[in-house]
Amino acid sequence: MNLLITSVVLLTATKEKTIMRTFRLRTKNPI
Repeated sequence: MNLLITSVVLLTATKEKTIMRTFRLRTKNPI
């Protein structure tokens, strides 16, 4: 259970990081 929860949390964190990176890139270079 703990391993599953931690893995899910890490996955969501990485997804949020990637989304923020793409959002920043879009704001810097709007297409």
